Amino acid sequence: MKYTTKTDNAYVAGKLALRRIALDGKTSARVLDCYSGDGLMWGTLKAEGACKIDLTRIEVKKTAKGVYLQGDNLKFMAGMDLSAFDVIDLDAYGAPIEQLDMVMASAFRGWVVVTYITNILGGRNKRLFAEFGMDDRIVKTCPSVLSHYAEAAIFNFLQRRGVDRVHLFAPEGPQNKGFVKLYFTFRK
Repeated sequence: MKYTTKTDNAYVAGKLALRRIALDGKTSARVLDCYSGDGLMWGTLKAEGACKIDLTRIEVKKTAKGVYLQGDNLKFMAGMDLSAFDVIDLDAYGAPIEQLDMVMASAFRGWVVVTYITNILGGRNKRLFAEFGMDDRIVKTCPSVLSHYAEAAIFNFLQRRGVDRVHLFAPEGPQNKGFVKLYFTFRK
């Protein structure tokens, strides 16, 4: 049996706080939400009215509420000028490494909001851990041991791409059983 629990919009207060960091001091912001779901996070911030938000949503599910681009965010992002946005939101159910790579390689300058989730029992991004100095044999042999290095591996990944400061929210609790969950934002 595969152990997965997808919790839409868990830790709402902490996740909203990270987005408020990205909006701090702005009167308006262009936001690309690459895993928008029903749009709760940015919809809540728009309703607060502290900042005018021009939101572009991408969601793979056909059943999401509201107006959005439906499909694979990597394909949409590849055809977009990411530098047109002030904030890029990567609130994934997993590890959005390919999306982060695309953002970091682009001319985008602004805030990136990330949810990074990895299963303690496996599901490692091999390239991420290879950059951290762990070869494929270690990743295959000891996946549960690697969960202790997940935070260091993602921050090593970012540091190698010029990120020197990250605002982190790493909650503990029953919703995290079996997972490493990191919520963070940084300025590129």
